[in-house]
Amino acid sequence: MPSLSKSQLQLSDDGAYQRIETPRAVSLVVDAPSKTKNSATSNDESNSNSDHKKKPSLRSQMVHGGPTSFKFTHLYRFATPFDKLLLTVGVITAGVNGALFPLMALVFGNVLTGFSKIPIDMDAVNKAALDFALIAIAMFFTDYLSYVTFYYSAERQMKVLRTEALKHMLYLDISWYDENDALQLSSRLTGDTVKIKDGMGQKLGDSLRFTVQFIAGFVIGFVRGWDITLVMACVMPFMTVSLGWLIKTLRIKSD
Repeated sequence: MPSLSKSQLQLSDDGAYQRIETPRAVSLVVDAPSKTKNSATSNDESNSNSDHKKKPSLRSQMVHGGPTSFKFTHLYRFATPFDKLLLTVGVITAGVNGALFPLMALVFGNVLTGFSKIPIDMDAVNKAALDFALIAIAMFFTDYLSYVTFYYSAERQMKVLRTEALKHMLYLDISWYDENDALQLSSRLTGDTVKIKDGMGQKLGDSLRFTVQFIAGFVIGFVRGWDITLVMACVMPFMTVSLGWLIKTLRIKSD
């Protein structure tokens, strides 16, 4: 690059800029303090913009599609003490119902033991029949109570959620109604709350029941015959993978 002579450096009238003339190009060099000030200002603005993008307000999240995820307990944030009592009774009865089902295997084993003896041990058979009857009665009442409490609790929560959602929509900005079809609000409000009610009702009780049933079955199995239970537990991963693949395939075909 050719060197510059003193005659090529000319100060401008305002003093804030220096005009440098070269044989190839003419460029303007900004004074250093002003450049530093402008860069600092731009950095502050970019940092504030990035912070604003990283932490959107809750109102902005609710207007523009809502938060991506939330805790399951947030569904019961409007629950009253009576709703919590219903939920507690439902959880207990669902757990008891799930634990009673594996006990039928023990009673069935006692029946086989009584029939295998010569002569047949009728006392053991009669006791097993009585145990079957008692377990069936207990399962009937626990299943009924679990279904009623979860269903009633979900129905009450659905009504409260509809009321609160309608109140929230009435206080939204008018721009939100420009972006969303007002004619579909009632149908969406009804359909979405029904889906929430299904998840908080019978399906929640069934998930708790089957979870307790699975755990109780393995506990009883390891207590009564750990060797056979261990062999069956080794096959469980393959059964889980195959069942998951089957459910995924059926879901794709149904869609």
